[in-house]
Amino acid sequence: MNMNIEKVSKNLIGVRFSWVEAGFISGFPFHGGKITNPYATLSTDGVIVLNKDSEFYEAFKKMLVIRVMKLTNDRLKLFIQALEAKHGTPDWDKYTESLLFLCHLEEKRRTLEPLKRRKGRKSCEV
Repeated sequence: MNMNIEKVSKNLIGVRFSWVEAGFISGFPFHGGKITNPYATLSTDGVIVLNKDSEFYEAFKKMLVIRVMKLTNDRLKLFIQALEAKHGTPDWDKYTESLLFLCHLEEKRRTLEPLKRRKGRKSCEV
C-alpha cells in the first residue's frame, strides 16, 4: 500500500496529481491514458481518482461519498437532470456546477468494466 494514496472506498481514491506527473507515483491506468481534469479523473477499471493537490479535494470527497455515490442509477439520472435544469438560472452556482461534474464522473465510472474481469491490464487498487 502506498502511503501517498488515500483509499476512501473501493471506487474512490485520492492522489497528488503533481506526484503522478513528476513520476513519484506510477502504475495508474488512467481512462484515456492520462489525467484529463485538474480535479478528478477516472481509472480504466472504474475508480474515481481525486487530486489531493486541489483546494477542493476535501469538499469533492465529501460530496461524492455523502451525496453522489450512494444514489441508485435511476436516482443519479434524475439528480443530473435536476442539476442541469438549474443551468442559466439564479440557482446556478459553483457548488451546483461542481456537483454536476461529480455526478457525471460517477455516471461514467459506473459504465467502466471492473479491471479484475479483464486480463493483462494493470489495476489502480491500493
